[in-house]
Amino acid sequence: AGYTGFATVCSIVVNGIRFDETGARVTIDGVPDRPVSELRLGMIVEVSGEVDADARQGRASTIVATPLLVGAVQAVDAARAEITVLGQRVEVKPGTMLEGSSTFASVRTGDRVVVYGFWDYFAGHVDATRLEVHSASSPVSAVVGLVGTVTGTRFTIGSLAVETAGAALAGLPGGIVAGRYVEARGTMDAAQVLNAGSVTGRS
Repeated sequence: AGYTGFATVCSIVVNGIRFDETGARVTIDGVPDRPVSELRLGMIVEVSGEVDADARQGRASTIVATPLLVGAVQAVDAARAEITVLGQRVEVKPGTMLEGSSTFASVRTGDRVVVYGFWDYFAGHVDATRLEVHSASSPVSAVVGLVGTVTGTRFTIGSLAVETAGAALAGLPGGIVAGRYVEARGTMDAAQVLNAGSVTGRS
C-alpha cells in the first residue's frame, strides 16, 4: 500500500505506522538509490510496502521524498515568516526543520532553497515542514502543485508560468489540464518563466 507522511533519520512513521526501512529503495528529489541515512526529519515521503495494521508496523520497499519547491528565494517577509520561491508563498513555522540556516532570520533573497511541506490552497501558500538552504548554485528549479490555467504550451501553478515547449511529459494521459497535480522541472529565464525540461503527473 502507498502512504504519505514524515520521514525521520532513524525510523519512518507514516499515519501512525512505524516502518522498517531496511533494504528499501530510496529516491530523494528525483535521485534514485540514495542511502536511507540521507532521509531527514520534515521530509514528506511516499512509502510503499507491506503493513500489519493490527501491530501498527510495516516494512518499506520504496521510499520517495519529493520537495514541493526547489529554487531561489525571491522575497523574504520577516514579519509574516514567509519567503517566496518560484512565485509561491512559503510559510515557515516554529516547527519547520531548518538545514543550512540556524534561524529564519538568516534566510536571504537569492538563497537557493529546497522546500518540503504541504499546500494550503485555501490560504494560497505552502506550509513548510522542512527548509534546506544550499550554498551551491544550480540552474535546475522544480515545483510540485496544481495546474491553474493552460494557454497553448504554457500553464500556471499559482503565479508561476511554466513553458512546456520541448518538455518531456510523463504520467499525463490526456495531456496537461487544469486541476492536475504535476511536477515541473527546468530552468528559470529572465522573465521568471520556468522553462520545463520535464513535466510529470503526480497523485
